[in-house]
Amino acid sequence: MLLFKRINDLCEHALGDRVLSQATTLVHARLRQSDHAYRLGGEEFAILLREDRIENAWILADRIRQTIEAARFKLDDAKAGVTVSFGIAKFRNSDTNHEDSLKRADEALYNSKSNARNTVSILE
Repeated sequence: MLLFKRINDLCEHALGDRVLSQATTLVHARLRQSDHAYRLGGEEFAILLREDRIENAWILADRIRQTIEAARFKLDDAKAGVTVSFGIAKFRNSDTNHEDSLKRADEALYNSKSNARNTVSILE
């Protein structure tokens, strides 16, 4: 299994972009009509959910993680498996803007990447 970043490092960026495009299709298939996914840059994405319970966000993130882990992505004549990590944070009443919750989600993502990779972490 490879990380998205490793595909870009080992292969040409056009192949990495194709893997991201294929993964995006898988992600969108798991989302509800009220959910929104955005590319932040590189291989980082944000998924905004209209959810009151953070546990439901974890369930969705883990389903997406498992879907991507099980998929085989076409790289010219070969196929590769990739893994993803997730960081989850809930928008708080005390947040002054979306950046506050994005910073917590990024910290949770860092926890996922540094602890085990291919996992989901929550920072409340």
